[in-house]
Amino acid sequence: MLEHKRKVPTLLGLVVLLLGIGGGIFFAEYSLDFFSTGKINSEPVNIRVSNTTDSLASISWLTEAATEGNVKYGLFDKTIGNTAHDDRVSNTNLDKYTLHHVTIRGLDPESRYQFVITADGKEYNDDGKPYEFETFAVATLSKLGPATGEVKLVNGQPATGSIVFSQISGATLLSTLVGLDGSWVQPLNIAYDVGSKQPVLDNEAKTLNLYVLSQDGKESQVLTDTDHDFPAPAIVIGQRYNFLTQKTSAVETAVLGDSTTDQASGFAILQPTDNQAVVSVRPLIRGKGKPGQKVTVIVESKPQAAVVSVDERGDWQWTPFRELVAGLHTVTVKTVGADGENISEARRFIVLKSGSQVLAESTPSASLTPSPSVVPTVISTPTPIFSSPTPATTEGTPISGNATYTLVLVGLGFGLLLVGFFPKLLLRK
Repeated sequence: MLEHKRKVPTLLGLVVLLLGIGGGIFFAEYSLDFFSTGKINSEPVNIRVSNTTDSLASISWLTEAATEGNVKYGLFDKTIGNTAHDDRVSNTNLDKYTLHHVTIRGLDPESRYQFVITADGKEYNDDGKPYEFETFAVATLSKLGPATGEVKLVNGQPATGSIVFSQISGATLLSTLVGLDGSWVQPLNIAYDVGSKQPVLDNEAKTLNLYVLSQDGKESQVLTDTDHDFPAPAIVIGQRYNFLTQKTSAVETAVLGDSTTDQASGFAILQPTDNQAVVSVRPLIRGKGKPGQKVTVIVESKPQAAVVSVDERGDWQWTPFRELVAGLHTVTVKTVGADGENISEARRFIVLKSGSQVLAESTPSASLTPSPSVVPTVISTPTPIFSSPTPATTEGTPISGNATYTLVLVGLGFGLLLVGFFPKLLLRK
C-alpha cells in the first residue's frame, strides 16, 4: 500500500512534465499575441500623399487589421502639434478602418510640411524621421470636370471604403473615398502638372489612369481618358480595364500626338510616357502599330520580356508578369518595319507602389522623440509613396516568444519526479 502511494508523485510528475512540454510549445507559438507589447497589425503600409494643392493634402495608408488612425503634422522643422482624423469620422467618433484616408486642410501655400501617422495610439515614421510633402503656390484652377464612377466587389456589393486614385499623365496623384453606395467623385481640376507646378490645362482629352485599392488590399486598374470619365464604366475589384479601345478616332489622334510615333510604320508607344509616375507595380504598357505586327516589349530592371501582336484596331498592350519594385525603370519596345528596318523606342518611368505588397513588419524605434529630417521618397514630386514605416515607441523590440512558463512547468515536473523516486532510493539503502 505504501509502495503504491509512492508512485503517485512519479505519475503526477510525468503528467506535469508533459504539460510543461505542451505548454512550452503553445507559448512559443502564441506568446507574442498574448504577452508581447508589439502591435504588428497596426503598422501602416502603402503610404501615399495625394490631392496636394496650395491649401490641402490627403494622406492614405493600409493596415492589416482595423485600427484607429490619424495624422499628426506641422511645418517642417517646427513642432508637430496638429492632428487630422480620417475623412469618415469626427473628433469625437474615432472608428476603426483598414484603409485610411486623412485630408489636411487649411495649409499654407508653397510650404514644406512634415507628418507622422498614429495607429491605435502608436506613432509611425520613417526610421525616426517624419514624412514630408510640399504645397503649391496659389493658382487659378482649370475648368476640367470631375471624374465619377462606381466600384463593386466581386459579389456585386458596393466596394464601400475603397480608395480610387486618379492620375492624369504627367500630373499629381489624386484620391477619393468610395461611398456607401459604391459611387465615387474625383475633382480633376485640383491636379497640378508636375513639371510646371501649375494646374493642368483643360484644352484637350487627357489619358487618365485609375487605380482602386479595396479595404482588404485588393486592387483594380483602369485606363481611360478625360472624355470618358463622367461617368467612367463600372469597376469590379480585382479586374483590369482598358476603356481607350472605345474611344473615337479624334480622341485617339489627340493621345497619339502626345507620344513618339514612327510616321512611316505607324508604330508608337502610348503608355508610359517618358518619366511618367505610375501607381501599379504591374503597369500597363501599350502602343500603336500595324495590325498583325509583332512587338517585343522588354522591361529593364530585373529583365522580363514578351512578344505581343498588334490587333485589328492597330493596338498592342502588355502587362509585366512579375511585380516591379518601386523606383526608376526602362521599357524598350522593338519591332520590324514594312521595309525590314528595325524600329526601337524606349521610355523611362517611375513605379510608386501598389496595394498588393506583403504587409511587412516594422522595427520599433527606441528613441523617445523623433527628430525632424528630410524623408527620402521614390520620386521628386509632391505625390510620393513612402517605404514601410518605423513605429516611434519606447517599448523596445517585440519578443517572439516567452520561455518563462515552459521552464517553470518543466522544472516542476522534474521536481515531482525526484520526490517520487527519492523515497525508493532510501528504502533500498
